[in-house]
Amino acid sequence: RFGLCYLDLDGFKAINDSLGHAAGDRLLVEVADRLQSCATAPGEMVARLGGDEFVALTTGPDTADEVDELAGRILNALASPIRLDGRELTVRGSIGVVEGPSGERSAAEVLRSADITMYRAKAAGGNRYQLADAEADARAITRHGLTTALPAALDRGEFFIEYQP
Repeated sequence: RFGLCYLDLDGFKAINDSLGHAAGDRLLVEVADRLQSCATAPGEMVARLGGDEFVALTTGPDTADEVDELAGRILNALASPIRLDGRELTVRGSIGVVEGPSGERSAAEVLRSADITMYRAKAAGGNRYQLADAEADARAITRHGLTTALPAALDRGEFFIEYQP
């Protein structure tokens, strides 16, 4: 079994925009160090996907409980302010959590589900984790499909007005 935490830092773009990319890079190094300290058990690891996105993975028979604990450790590690260029910065993160048997889904499907779930955590106010939900994933995928299909339908003239008495 596996458990995966997909972390995106809340408000990181504002830090890059206000303090510069070099400061943002130093902040990411500090965040990475803190995340690395969260992977304490055998079978746990942390990696940076890119930008301000990280994943933490745990494997083993009791991953349902372990991945919840890992997500909590990550949020706790981010809770302490980070000192950068004479400033104390509060870093928050949103985490999408996926748990399940190994080999049931492809890595791409697991990451997509974790990413969708992470955005649900952001929409709920951030600085939290959410557990993956297949129905919520399906709704998000359908909503995205409609969002991209509507402008194309408008361009093709597929909308019309009907008047009712």
